[in-house]
Amino acid sequence: MFSVVLRRFLASAAGLATIAALVVAVGTIGDDLIDCPPGTVPNTGQEPRLVAPDQADQLPPEYAGPTGEVEINGDCRPDRLESFGELMARNAQADARMTAPFMQPAPGARLAASAQRQAMINTGAAVNGSEGTLVMHGQGPLNFDEEPFDGGTGIVDSTGRIDDFFYDEVNNRLFAAIGTSGVWMSLDQGDTWTSVGETLPTQITSAVTWSPNGGPDGTLMVLTGEHTFGGSAFTGLGAFWSDDLGATWTRAEGPPDGTLSFALEVDPANPDIVYAATGRGLWRSTDAGRTYTDVELPVGTCAGDYNLETCNYAHFVTDVIVKAPGGVGADTDGGDVLAAVGYRAGQLEDLSGEFIHSEGNGVYRSATGEPGTFERLPGLDDTVGGAERIGRFEFGPAT
Repeated sequence: MFSVVLRRFLASAAGLATIAALVVAVGTIGDDLIDCPPGTVPNTGQEPRLVAPDQADQLPPEYAGPTGEVEINGDCRPDRLESFGELMARNAQADARMTAPFMQPAPGARLAASAQRQAMINTGAAVNGSEGTLVMHGQGPLNFDEEPFDGGTGIVDSTGRIDDFFYDEVNNRLFAAIGTSGVWMSLDQGDTWTSVGETLPTQITSAVTWSPNGGPDGTLMVLTGEHTFGGSAFTGLGAFWSDDLGATWTRAEGPPDGTLSFALEVDPANPDIVYAATGRGLWRSTDAGRTYTDVELPVGTCAGDYNLETCNYAHFVTDVIVKAPGGVGADTDGGDVLAAVGYRAGQLEDLSGEFIHSEGNGVYRSATGEPGTFERLPGLDDTVGGAERIGRFEFGPAT
């Protein structure tokens, strides 16, 4: 990566030496003479902007447009696109600033940083420049029908993304996990809310649930890490539990940090049993969320392998549900588990050409939920037209 920086520096130096020789592209659009700055050419409408050759070679047909062309608006357009290779080199440089001398954060680095932060709070240690009080700017929700958005989409009141709700019917308590704002509780079915996630080491939450077991107030549980996909999604620090309605939180053993998360589900037949659907597998707790064990879903060649280079996408469990007691048939005790493995790119080949993103996308079932008892159900493959067409999915209720 350092050679990339050197080459760019030398190129910049050469550019400075020859700046007087730069030629400005000139063309006409209609009757107007257009001067375009270096690196761009006139946009006549007849010269489509094409994908750079090295980018075209790496771009799978599934992602390319019908012609590989990009529509350009304005008088001038870039004379070429940045390639994937150039973007990857740029991103590697940005990452190196934060991870040097390594290529990525070491395992446990995020947890260690959060522990250091908490230790500073506990000891009263000060950080230079951190004096003062946080002041909120702005009042009320965003209005996306006004400038500068002006999309005319009718989205007038917009606030933070709520990723999950859980309603405790017995105590009339409603809990919400906000994507980037922690955990909140309402005692009046949503009229007013109180934050109960202030002492969590991260406010990036994706799922919340509650079990009547584990203490007088039961156990409140939360998964951290967003449940959105993409390079800008924030990863979490694992699973947490509280037996005092969020006054204090403890990190659960099992689910790893540095991954995205999707769902929490308590077994209605046995509230000590809890399932956590994460970007690195499905985890099962038998002590109301204190400790979890990987159930080892049989996702194919990556089963049991979480290698970041080749199996990073194979274990994205995007939902989990547990059967309640009752119903029709021989099994009326409940406890059956369905899990969804649904990474968005599914069986598409990685750009490197060295592996499939997630060959095991699909539905997995177990009669008990215990590790090693899950089997992949083939029916969804036929329904959607082939396993290669299964991307991200979740379950809905059937009553």
